[in-house]
Amino acid sequence: MIKPVNNFSPIVEVGDEFKVVEGNKSLITSHHMNITDLDTSEEDVICTIIDQANHGYIENFSPAPGSERPRKGIPVTTFSASDVIDDYISYVQSIHKGLEPIDDKFTFSCSDGINSSPLMSFPIQIEPSNDEVPEIYMREFIVMEGTDLIIDLPILNALDLDIPKDKLVFIITREPKHGLIASHMPTGTVTVKNFTLERIARGSTIVYQHDDSETTNDDFELTVTDGVHNASKTLLVMVIPVDDETPRLVINDGLDISIGESKLITNRELKAEDLDSDDSSITYVIRQVPKYGYISYLDFSGQQLYNLTHGMNFTQSDIDNELIQYTHFGQEGVRDIIKFDVTDGYNPFVDRYFWITVEGIDSVYPDVINKGVELPEGGKVILDTNILSTTDLNSNDEDLLFTITRPPTRGHLENTDFPGVPITSFTQLELAGSKIYYVHTSDDEVKMDNFEFEVSDGYNSVYRTFRISISEVDNKKPVIYATSLVVKEGLERLITPFELKAEDTDTNRDKIVFKITQAPINGKILRNKSTVVNSFTMADISENMMTYQHDGSETLEDEFSFVVSDGKHSEFFMYPDLDKPLRNPVTIKIRVVPVDNVVPSLVMNRGATSLTPLEDGNIGFRFNKKVLRAEDRDSSESALTYIITAPPKHGIIINQDFINRTVNNFTQ
Repeated sequence: MIKPVNNFSPIVEVGDEFKVVEGNKSLITSHHMNITDLDTSEEDVICTIIDQANHGYIENFSPAPGSERPRKGIPVTTFSASDVIDDYISYVQSIHKGLEPIDDKFTFSCSDGINSSPLMSFPIQIEPSNDEVPEIYMREFIVMEGTDLIIDLPILNALDLDIPKDKLVFIITREPKHGLIASHMPTGTVTVKNFTLERIARGSTIVYQHDDSETTNDDFELTVTDGVHNASKTLLVMVIPVDDETPRLVINDGLDISIGESKLITNRELKAEDLDSDDSSITYVIRQVPKYGYISYLDFSGQQLYNLTHGMNFTQSDIDNELIQYTHFGQEGVRDIIKFDVTDGYNPFVDRYFWITVEGIDSVYPDVINKGVELPEGGKVILDTNILSTTDLNSNDEDLLFTITRPPTRGHLENTDFPGVPITSFTQLELAGSKIYYVHTSDDEVKMDNFEFEVSDGYNSVYRTFRISISEVDNKKPVIYATSLVVKEGLERLITPFELKAEDTDTNRDKIVFKITQAPINGKILRNKSTVVNSFTMADISENMMTYQHDGSETLEDEFSFVVSDGKHSEFFMYPDLDKPLRNPVTIKIRVVPVDNVVPSLVMNRGATSLTPLEDGNIGFRFNKKVLRAEDRDSSESALTYIITAPPKHGIIINQDFINRTVNNFTQ
């Protein structure tokens, strides 16, 4: 009996390429790792992992000895050949967050208890997957009020560790409150809802656009996605204020004062605000001092320090602290005014007025009736009290004065006492006496005019605009502009405003009519290239409807005559003579450019009936137009040439002008 001896070492063969998807696991089968031993069973061949994998571990899914529970998720250092055959062994790719491994390996050796295989390396290829969540990197946006900030990589970036690189898209999940995210395009600026990282990496056109509101900060939420994973952050925007707002007067109620009294100007009578400046620093610059009093600057005890004169200033803080005082001189029957500018140091609000009303004077404003008027173009109309008048409870009519502050632009006002002379003022008594009238003098066709006026009782003034409607009157005669036409023989020519035009400033083009008094002899006038007409309008010419069509005859010129009417006037002017109107027809010359399109015809060919002696002693026949003649309606005789295609058999054709030389052609 022969006793077996365990003298064969296990044989290990690494076979097919082993692949695993990043973050997953894959079975190691006998196709990848083939383990054989000729004198040992597979379950007795134990493989020991010498160097573990760097980016994962080996898992044995089979139950541990004495247990029925699988060993899922537990790294092992040994396994048997039978575990590989039974598909219990897997490689788990577990280390991948923040890394993008592309390969791994582990080394092992297999033993049957006595003999061992050589040390083997098992290579692992890791296939990338989209498993990384992108991250947003940013810094605070800093933008000047009302301006744009380009969003590019220095202030906004994102990182995704996946290989190959994923396309990263930023999505605006919450809009900014005081601006917008936009893109500057060649066609203009458009609001955007998303944009890619690549778009801001090279020549970014994406901007944060501030809305110019008086805010110092803003924020919006941005989400970055690689198509699978999302990450969101809130972006902060710091807005640097710009002093671009003009101060405004929120209170300007004037001052009520007794005769000879001194009174503080407080923030209950005068107050300014500025949206982007400290209200207390708003400055009032005096441009006109009061006529019937003076302004004083006080100290905090109420003592007068100095008077404020032209060009001097005081602040809103001075008003708030009750340091500004107005003192009335004591004259009766006056109303005073302070003219000033308001500024924050950068933006002025000019020509403001602060009124001081002295108690006891006339404070009733005139009441104005202002209905406007209508008159025909070029006419005149009386302004009576039905359309323009004023009343004042505290004043007599003769004291109420109308002053024209802006005169009419298309006429003027006159007084019947001074006809032809424009006036600048008039009284209520003159209106009541029907002495004031408006005269329209403009030649343009504008249908409206107006003038602005002030009505004053000597103390109080009101300002109004009197409107004048001008009705249309056809009083303009047409002006004709005409040049000659040039047309090719047998063709047609469009009649455009460059050749024929009529202008009438108070008549529409479709009402200006050209009536043909003499039609063209060698052609015809057509509308829409089809209908012969004896009249047409300026609108027809402007709309390219009118043509002259030549009849193809051998003529070099043509003409037609016409008169023009605007429906009212039968006379018209011929440019450039605009002094004398015409009634007689106007003629337009037409030059016809000839076209050689007619074949010559032989009208005489009698042949030679006899031969006679010639000057040189020979016998022959002399050609003339009585025996041989050709004609062509659109060519001269000198241009008609006879070409000899079959010469005579018993003689020759000679031209005596060429010393009796034989010729093969000659002219008529």
